This record gives sequence, structure tokens and C-alpha cells, in this order.
Amino acid sequence: MPKWSHNINYLSYVDDTIIFSSSHYGEIQLIINVLEEYEVASRQKVNKEKSSFYMHENVPAEEANTIHLITQVQRNQFPLIYLGCLIFYSRRKKDFYKDIIFKVQERLQSWKGIVSLYHSSVPDHWYDESSIHVYEVVEDGQ
Repeated sequence: MPKWSHNINYLSYVDDTIIFSSSHYGEIQLIINVLEEYEVASRQKVNKEKSSFYMHENVPAEEANTIHLITQVQRNQFPLIYLGCLIFYSRRKKDFYKDIIFKVQERLQSWKGIVSLYHSSVPDHWYDESSIHVYEVVEDGQ
């Protein structure tokens, strides 16, 4: 980012926003100021009960507590899921993906009955190969 710009990086979609910053007091205070200005201008409140901050697990407790005191939001642990995507800082772990794999498996199971209703209109070779392959990939966690 240019040196002359504010150090606020963010992802935003509809009413969800993720703000990335360092834990320096000045940057955290700048974020709080911008959010307060937003609340005044929009007449909307940031829901601090649904808000949280994330830091590396090795950050000293005192530093995390300072962020909590400034922001008045709770600290959560990585990984976090934003719009269905995992956000984490460490190496990928198979365990991170178990929830999304479970959701895909459930969705495939719900389609099983629907697809079998239309099985007569779908060529046998497509139905057998495609649906089984998708399910096997999910089962293996790949």
C-alpha cells in the first residue's frame, strides 16, 4: 500500500466485513474511529457481540487483551470461515475442511433421490461415472 494511504485493508460483502491490520495501537484506533464515523453517517451500529478479532496463537496474552479493551470485541481462534471460505495462517490441515466436506456430502445425499427420479432421462454411463466420482472425491477428502 502507498505510504500516504491509510493502513486499512478489508474484504466486504453485503453486511459482512473483515478488516486486516497490525496490532499497533494507532492502527486499531484508526479502525475504531472509521467504524464510529460509519455508525454516525449510516445510522447503523456495528454489532460487537457478533464481531471478533483474530491473532496468531503465539501473540502474547497482554497484546490480545489490549486489542480487546480497545475494540470491545472478543478474540476467536483460526481458522475462520468467511463466505464459505476458510481463512487461516498456518499449513493446511485436513481437519479444517471436515465441515465443508460434511456439507457437500449432505448435499449429494439430498440430490441422490432427485437424480434417481430423473435417472431414466440421463444416460446410464453419465449417471454412474459422474455421480460416483464426485462422491468418491468427497469421501476421500480430496
